[in-house]
Amino acid sequence: MEKDKLQYFKEKLLTLRRDLAEQVKASSRFGREIDEGTLDSGDKASDTYLKQMVFDRGENESRQLELIESALMKIRDEDYGICEECMGPIPEKRLEIVPYAKYCVRCKEELEKKETKVSQD
Repeated sequence: MEKDKLQYFKEKLLTLRRDLAEQVKASSRFGREIDEGTLDSGDKASDTYLKQMVFDRGENESRQLELIESALMKIRDEDYGICEECMGPIPEKRLEIVPYAKYCVRCKEELEKKETKVSQD
């Protein structure tokens, strides 16, 4: 991939990382407010539900941050945009949508089919 494209994706990933880190902080604050009872929620069931939502969101954000960090390391190591499964190029259109993509569309679909089959067994 050309240097200017790599720089573009690096900046895009850094912006995503910064924005996501801010979301993680906000989720963490919200979770503490639930725990401390500073929210005006009224019943324990809704508190429990909110805690689970915040926890799930935090897990998703953490996974996404890991993928972003991995993509930034690939840029540094000059491996960015290479599918981890088939070692072929990941199309730039895909990277525009998911700049931390690890797989090309074909390999991602095949992996998802395998995961679906395993979960159905």
